[in-house]
This record gives sequence, C-alpha cells and structure tokens, in this order.
Amino acid sequence: MYKVYVTELNVLTGEKKCYGLKQGFKSLGKAVKLTRKLMNDIDRLRPVPDEYEYTIDIGKEKR
Repeated sequence: MYKVYVTELNVLTGEKKCYGLKQGFKSLGKAVKLTRKLMNDIDRLRPVPDEYEYTIDIGKEKR
C-alpha cells in the first residue's frame, strides 16, 4: 500500500506543514499519477511565492 504526503515549507520562517492523503494506493503507478496531478494543481490554482516550497513524497506503508 502506497501513501502520498505533501509538505509545505516556508523558507523565511522555517514553518513546516505536512499533509497526508487518507486514500491508499495498491500500485505505485496510480500514486505517481496523483502526485503529478497534485503538482499541476498547486502550480495552476495557487500561485506559489518564492518563500514557499512544496514537496510531494510517496511512501510505502508496511502492514
């Protein structure tokens, strides 16, 4: 099972916010597709100033 995590880092203040999606994915390909979609949505819908950095990670969840 793969999970997708989004991290927002404010470079000026050092404030870090982490978000995780509740939905899990059985295949890595579906998680990668969602990661690409999230990055496109962040770029398109929310103009990101230079002070914010976004990273999206895919982690494998052990049972």
